[in-house]
Amino acid sequence: MRELRRIRRRCEALLRTLDVPRPLDVHQLCAQVARLRGRPIHLLPTAFPDGTVCGLWIASDSADYLAYEQDTSAIHQEHILLHELGHLLCGHDGDDIGTGLFPTLEPATVRRMLARTNYSTAQELEAELLASLIRSRSAAPLPPGPEVESGTVGERIRRAVSHGEPGE
Repeated sequence: MRELRRIRRRCEALLRTLDVPRPLDVHQLCAQVARLRGRPIHLLPTAFPDGTVCGLWIASDSADYLAYEQDTSAIHQEHILLHELGHLLCGHDGDDIGTGLFPTLEPATVRRMLARTNYSTAQELEAELLASLIRSRSAAPLPPGPEVESGTVGERIRRAVSHGEPGE
């Protein structure tokens, strides 16, 4: 529990350094983070093989690449990008393809080897929590509901409590 509180405090501190757009625009947020880091972030829509991953952060010597599943809903793509951006913002180790460690393997195989697919590690939890906090911070406030006379609400409550029998 203490570890979770520490991770949440760290994520909230990172969040305070960002000017999260309202409503959320992931492309705008990525551009802001790229400026802060002094290196470009390239977004790569990707058709990942079924049963593998839906997102991947790749760090090269000069740029960051956020690959995300192209064959999913827009809201899921947004969350994938926020999660991978979370890894980047938290300073986790990116999947470094600049070293050429696996020059003979197919790119899809390398992705499967390097990809993070569950939230069991502290880094995955931290990236997921930061993604969720960014999303909640950017949520537009709900519009106020319609004006309701208190007597009307009270009457509905009274009827519900008295099983719909007026006057009881």
